[in-house]
Amino acid sequence: MQFFGCVGLEGHYRITGQCRLEDVRHGLADLANTGARLGFQPLVALESGLERLVVWVKAQPIEPGQWDTATQELVDRRLMPVNELDVG
Repeated sequence: MQFFGCVGLEGHYRITGQCRLEDVRHGLADLANTGARLGFQPLVALESGLERLVVWVKAQPIEPGQWDTATQELVDRRLMPVNELDVG
């Protein structure tokens, strides 16, 4: 999983099998058809883009209490089951 390596979590993640409601659980990003039909070619490689995203995310200010507020909003909108709140 390239993303976890970019954020320094290689080997430190846990896949629980619990998904939020409406999550896309099985998907594949393949640009071959897009490139063939539309001539699209990405300007940034996936790994480089992930690294740039991580740098940007780390530069964003952290607002106290926002994690709990955002999580509760997902539950209230029925986008995440209540049992997901206990991430221990």
